[in-house]
Amino acid sequence: MSDFRPATDLELKTLRALRITQRLQRRVAVRQAIRSSHVRLARVLKQVRPMQRVSDLLWHAQITQHEAAALAVLARLARRAKVFDAEVLRLRERLAKRAGR
Repeated sequence: MSDFRPATDLELKTLRALRITQRLQRRVAVRQAIRSSHVRLARVLKQVRPMQRVSDLLWHAQITQHEAAALAVLARLARRAKVFDAEVLRLRERLAKRAGR
C-alpha cells in the first residue's frame, strides 16, 4: 500500500471518458446484433414466400426495403465501432502512460 496515491483530476476525467466510450461501444454492438438479425430474418422470409401474385411482389419489395435499411444502418454502425475502438485504445494508452509515471 505504500505505492498508493490518489488519482489526479486528469486520470479521473480519462476514466470517465473511457467509461462513456465503452458504454457507447456496447450500445453499438447491441444495435449491430439487432440489425443483423433483421437482415437474416428478411432473407429467410423472402425465401419462404413465393412470388406468384402482385401482392407477393409488393410484399417482397417491402421486405427488401427493410433489409436495405438495416444494411445501411449496419454500415454506419461499423464506421462508428471503428471510431469507438480507436478512442478506447487511446484512452487506455493514456491511462497506462500515466500509471507508469
